[in-house]
Amino acid sequence: QPSRSTTVRPADAAAETATATDDETIRICCYGDSNTWGYDAFTPCEPGALRRFGETERWPRVLAAALGPGYSVVEEALNGRTTILDDPFMNEYDCNGRTTLPAILHSQKPLDLVIIMLGTNDTKHHFNLL
Repeated sequence: QPSRSTTVRPADAAAETATATDDETIRICCYGDSNTWGYDAFTPCEPGALRRFGETERWPRVLAAALGPGYSVVEEALNGRTTILDDPFMNEYDCNGRTTLPAILHSQKPLDLVIIMLGTNDTKHHFNLL
């Protein structure tokens, strides 16, 4: 693994070059679904509205607080995200984690660790996987 101060060059020479930061901050991306987003299914709200847990309650923020200085935790979460499935009922945006992960990883460079928390939405009845 390259050091934090090196330039990372993709295998494709024509591809864009990404330069790592010079500081020692460990960057962590939490890639997940509504559990990572902090969806609150228990607190009543207006019909059609989504209630989100607060900054100090969502697990990526709890992780960041527990790790303390020297760590940067990125919340990359989407309600309805699946591992590899296209959801026919979620047509506002792409919920397929496999297809969206590469672009998100690229946009969040440099990263030292990616935590993936997916699978809950794959158990939806209309996928017929169980």
